[in-house]
Amino acid sequence: MKKWISVLLAAFMLLPLIAACKLTDDEPDLKAVVATVGGEEITLGEVKALFDSYVTYFSYYGYDVTGDTETLHQFQDDIVNKMVEDKLIVVKAKELGYDQFTEEQQAELDARVAEELEAMQEYYRSQAESEYESDNTVNVEERTQELILEEANNNMNRDDATYEEYTEFIREDMTATYLGELLRAGQLKDLSVSEEDVQNEYQTQVDADTASYTESPAAYLAAQESYESLGEGAPALYVPEGYHRVYDIFIKFEGTLPDEYNTNKTQMDKLTTEYQNLAFSEALSGINENSTRMQEILAEYAAAQTAGDKAKMDALKAEYQELAFAEATAGEASENAKRMGEIMSEYAALQAKNDELFAAYAAGAKAKIDEIYAKLEAGENFKELMLANTQNENFNDGESLFVERGMLITNDYDTDDSWGDITKETFASLAAGKYSEPYSDSDGYHILFNIGSETPGVRALDDTLRAYFEGVAKATLEETEWQALIDAWKAEAEVTINTEVYRVLGTTATGEE
Repeated sequence: MKKWISVLLAAFMLLPLIAACKLTDDEPDLKAVVATVGGEEITLGEVKALFDSYVTYFSYYGYDVTGDTETLHQFQDDIVNKMVEDKLIVVKAKELGYDQFTEEQQAELDARVAEELEAMQEYYRSQAESEYESDNTVNVEERTQELILEEANNNMNRDDATYEEYTEFIREDMTATYLGELLRAGQLKDLSVSEEDVQNEYQTQVDADTASYTESPAAYLAAQESYESLGEGAPALYVPEGYHRVYDIFIKFEGTLPDEYNTNKTQMDKLTTEYQNLAFSEALSGINENSTRMQEILAEYAAAQTAGDKAKMDALKAEYQELAFAEATAGEASENAKRMGEIMSEYAALQAKNDELFAAYAAGAKAKIDEIYAKLEAGENFKELMLANTQNENFNDGESLFVERGMLITNDYDTDDSWGDITKETFASLAAGKYSEPYSDSDGYHILFNIGSETPGVRALDDTLRAYFEGVAKATLEETEWQALIDAWKAEAEVTINTEVYRVLGTTATGEE
C-alpha cells in the first residue's frame, strides 16, 4: 500500500478547506449513508466535499491520487476513516458532557466563528474589488455574496445554499473542531514526560545534526541564523569548527549615484577592454625585450591561475602593468603603444572624476562613520554604539538573538550569508575582541567587531533546550496516547462503513470503476 498518501493526507487535514473543483461528473445519491458512528451518520455528500477538496490540494503539489485504482481506493479509505474518527470524537465529547460549554468556552467559540466569517467576507470582498477595478459595472457587495455562495455550494454539495445556511454550516464545523480540542485537552491533561523521554529527543536531534553538519559544515550558518532570526524551534545542536561571531556598525550610503558616474564607469570598462586587446597584441608581436617578457608573463599567469597561486598572479599582473606602461611611454612606441598611453590618461581622468562623484555621494555616511569611530577610539562601548547607530537590520531589534550573540561569519566554508568579500577579508585580519577601521562596500560603511569563536562541538542540554525538548517529547507522547484513545473508542463504538457507497468518487475522472 502507498503509505505516503496517508502521511500527506494527515498533513493536508490540518489545512483549511478550499472551494473544490467538481471531480465527479456523475450525480450519485449524496444522501446515501457511507458510515454510521454511534448512531450518527456520515453521508456521501459530506465525504464527497472533503474528497474533492483534498484531491485539489494534492494536485497543487503535483500528486494525482485518482490516477490508478489502488491509489484512488486508498485515498478514499483514508478520507472516510478520518471522517469516522472525527465523528467519533464529537460523539464521545458529547457523551462525556464536553458540549455543555461554560460561558468562557461559549465566548471563545463565538469569537472564533465571528473571526472566520469576517475573514471570509474580507477575502471575497477583496476579490470583488479587484474585479471592479477592471470592470466598474461590478457591484462589489453583490459580487462578494455571489463568491461566498459559490464556496458554500461547493463545500455543502448544494446548488441552492443560502448565506444563513452556510454560516450555520461553518459554525457546526467549528463547533465540532472545538469539541475535539476540549476532549483531547481533558483526556490528556495529566500526561507528563520523563527525563529519559527528554534525553531521547535531545540525543536524536544531536545525532542528526552531528551527521548533517559534519558532512556539510557550510550548512550550519543558514540553519543557525534561521533559528536565531525567528526565535522558534531549536538551534543546531552540533557546531562545526571555523565559525565566529561579529558585531557590525553599518551606515548606508544616502541617495543614489548620479547618472554621470555610471556613464563614466561604462566608458572605463570599454577602455579596459580596448587596452587589454592592444596589450595582448603588443605582447604577441615580440618586437622588443619588454614585449617578449609580456608574452612570457601571459603564459606564467595562466599556469599560476590553474594552480590557484593568487600571490604569484598578483605579482605577475603588477609586472605586466609596469611593462605595458613602459611600452606605452617609450620614445619610439608603436601605434598600439601610443594608443595604450592615451587610454591610460583617459582612464585616469574618468577614475578621478568618479572618485570625486563617489566622495560626494558617500560624504554623509562617511561623516557619520568617522564620528562613530572617533567615539570608539575615545573608549565608548562598541555594542552600545552599534545599537544606537547601525543600519544592519539584524541588530535593529533589541530583543534579537543576534544582539546577544552577534552574527556568524566564517572564511573556512563557502556559506550562503550576507557578508561580502571585503567584510570577510577585513575579518580575516581582525583579532578577537578588536574592531576594524571604517571600510566601505557597495552599500555603505562598516566597522566590524570580532566577538570571538563559536564554540565547536555538541551544544549542551541547557534549561532553554530542556524546555524545548520537553515540549517535543510531550507532543509526541500526547499524539501517541490520543491515537490510542481513538482506537479504543472505535473498538467499543458501533461503527459501520459502507465501502461500496463511496467507491464512485473519482472514478469518472479516471475512467476506472
